[in-house]
Amino acid sequence: PYTPLPTYPAIREDLALVVPQTTPSDAVRQEIVKAGGYLLSHVELFDVFSGGSLPAGHRSLAYHLTYQANDKTLTDKDARKIRQRIIAQLERNLGAKLRE
Repeated sequence: PYTPLPTYPAIREDLALVVPQTTPSDAVRQEIVKAGGYLLSHVELFDVFSGGSLPAGHRSLAYHLTYQANDKTLTDKDARKIRQRIIAQLERNLGAKLRE
């Protein structure tokens, strides 16, 4: 199966979240994918961290996110809207917080 190369550039960013220790990373990934919609082309967990200044019973999960459209070049504003939607859904459904 031949897949043509994308015509428009991707936007890549990292998202670090603080979640309860018992929250599976795959559940977080699934929520990211649902909230990101069709413009989220790739999600990859790249770091898991516990301890330090994190609250007891919590851990940090960091993901690489890639946004890409087939019909236009995405703007920073487009990426910001997707990111805000992802964060809101993670907060609402999993009690996740953006890591600062």
